[in-house]
Amino acid sequence: MDETPEKTASTAAKQEGVVAPCSIAPPRPGKFISLQMARVIAMDWHGGQWSALYALGSSGSLAKAQVAKCLAEVTACLKTEGISHWQAQRLRLLQAFISISYCGNDP
Repeated sequence: MDETPEKTASTAAKQEGVVAPCSIAPPRPGKFISLQMARVIAMDWHGGQWSALYALGSSGSLAKAQVAKCLAEVTACLKTEGISHWQAQRLRLLQAFISISYCGNDP
């Protein structure tokens, strides 16, 4: 069974212990996604039921301890080889959503 790029990147983030701070630049004005869209993107890219992206996707919220892990997972997904422009754009929007919603960065 082949692993998808989404699962490979998320798994790599967990294995490498990648840390992403809450200093992501906010998106351009008008480029903010809804919680529903953030959940859809998170579920498309999570690395299993114990991942931070899965927590966001399934519950629609993140515990404070999960925020940095979730940002790290998204960062690792963005480094996936062969990722399309469209996939990267969705991940960046998710990254901005997390940063604004959970780190207090205003757009």
